[in-house]
Parts: sequence; structure tokens; C-alpha cells
Amino acid sequence: MVVELPEGMEERLRANWPQLERDMVESFAVEGYRQKKLSLFQVQKLLNYDSEWETIKFLTERRVYPNYDLEDYLSDIAD
Repeated sequence: MVVELPEGMEERLRANWPQLERDMVESFAVEGYRQKKLSLFQVQKLLNYDSEWETIKFLTERRVYPNYDLEDYLSDIAD
């Protein structure tokens, strides 16, 4: 994927976010999960994490908590 920025914008952004590409992907993942457009598994793969727990830790550090409701719980205990 390519993101085109206005002339000079990349340099200004990199002044605050030296790892701009990674920060953009992380922001996308957080917002996608917050809006329930990405699953936990999709966030894990997008960020190249090895475990679900690592992904949950990443999200909770950003005050985004697992989308886990009663329906999910009942499904889990039925298995």
C-alpha cells in the first residue's frame, strides 16, 4: 500500500513519529478494532504478533479492550 502525502508533510510527520510506517499501521489497527471492522486475529496478523495475548496487551495499552460479549462467552463454553 502506498500513502501519498503532500510535499514536505512526511518530514514534518517523521519529526514526531520516526517510525512513521509502523505508527500508521498501529493506528489503523487500533481504530479498525475499535470500530469492529477488524477482528483480534486480523489485528494480530496485521501487526505481526505471535500471540493473541500480545495483541490484547497492545490494544489495552491504548485503552481499547477486547470485543468480547455474553454471546462470545456462551459460544466459548459450549465448545
